[in-house]
Amino acid sequence: MKILNRLILSFLILSSFSSIAQTVKIDALPAGAEIIENSSRNSRAVKINTKDSRTAVLGFLPGYATQGIMASELKTKGVSDYTIKLNKYSKPSKGFASKKIEFAKLTSPSGGDANAEINTFISNNIATAGYTVVGSNKIFSGKSDVADFAVGGEMTWVNSGTAGRGFQVSVLIHWSVFSVAKENIVYEITTGGFSDSRQKSAISEELKLAIADAVNGLVYDPKFQEIVGKKSETVSINAQDAISINKPTLKKFESYSAVVKESIGSVVTVKTNFGIGSGFIISDNGYVLTNHHVINSAEKVEVVFENGFSFEAKIVRSNEDKDVALIKISGSGFKPLVLNASDALNSTGTEVIAIGTPENIKLGQTVTKGIISGKREIDEKIYLQTDVAINSGNSGGPLINTSTGEVIGIVAAKIKAKGVEGLGFAIPIAEAIKYLNLKFE
Repeated sequence: MKILNRLILSFLILSSFSSIAQTVKIDALPAGAEIIENSSRNSRAVKINTKDSRTAVLGFLPGYATQGIMASELKTKGVSDYTIKLNKYSKPSKGFASKKIEFAKLTSPSGGDANAEINTFISNNIATAGYTVVGSNKIFSGKSDVADFAVGGEMTWVNSGTAGRGFQVSVLIHWSVFSVAKENIVYEITTGGFSDSRQKSAISEELKLAIADAVNGLVYDPKFQEIVGKKSETVSINAQDAISINKPTLKKFESYSAVVKESIGSVVTVKTNFGIGSGFIISDNGYVLTNHHVINSAEKVEVVFENGFSFEAKIVRSNEDKDVALIKISGSGFKPLVLNASDALNSTGTEVIAIGTPENIKLGQTVTKGIISGKREIDEKIYLQTDVAINSGNSGGPLINTSTGEVIGIVAAKIKAKGVEGLGFAIPIAEAIKYLNLKFE
């Protein structure tokens, strides 16, 4: 009899708990926040049945990040009351700069990908908030010019209803932030979006406004800003910080082929745990110049010569803003290239060659030839434009004046877009010398 009473009591407790968990009262903070049940606005708390898997409730207040929760999530919590707490927008501070972000794609609740128009719309909204957004047809493209972070969105829920002459739309989007250097997801956040413009327009336009609201929840999130924010890097240019480099002797070359033959052994493949780039020897004791983005966040850096010999390298100095880096390998007797920062050697029409490792380490020390096409200012930085063939992996390699055999630039990037060819860019060697504070003796 005692066992039966215990079973009945247990059943009554479980039944009571189940009953409480089926209906949940939901409100939102701060005061003044509206409750959006599916796509209907409510100024007071609402009660929902947690068995309805299609139902979601959002908290909405202009200037705050819209948040929401699915009824199915509340079912697992086993609560009778729930408060959606909204966080005020944390807009980027004055002078904020982000690392390069590429928006990958948005998937729908059915698992399909959103159309290109929606993806472009999201990219533009991220850029409008003050972030550096890159992608196809928008910026340099190539292995070394890949974004620092890729952002993807999964629309886990969407609901719509009619309002006035138009529509009301609600969404929940789960965002994932992928670090290209670390090769993993470094941050995840779910934000809500709501729109009730009361405009007589297509529902697709109202959906865009709801998505824009969800994007705001991401870009005005302080943790997201901290992760993708560009750490300010002040480089002090003075004699105490200078790194002394043994100045190599310049040889005279009788032909273009002689320049190639002499230079090719001084160009190396820079191999990291996440990819390859190029670099070149600038001193007999193992200093190597390359791009910052080639070695950025690398756990291990290795320098591979044309003959197959490889050396572990250490990062000596790097300047993210100017995209230049100095690394060093142990040893001596290396054959360096000579640098020349004179504008006389990089004027428009000057013949140049680029040497590097395009795409694959087996293609190391590939030589391509062209001319200087001009000098351009892009994002407040000066570049040497060239029609030399540049591919993924060429970044960090030298751009060499064929008349003198001297390095006049560091290959940085190319513009990759449909119908666009021959738009490569190199960082003037003067920038590397100055911002890495090198002193040749």
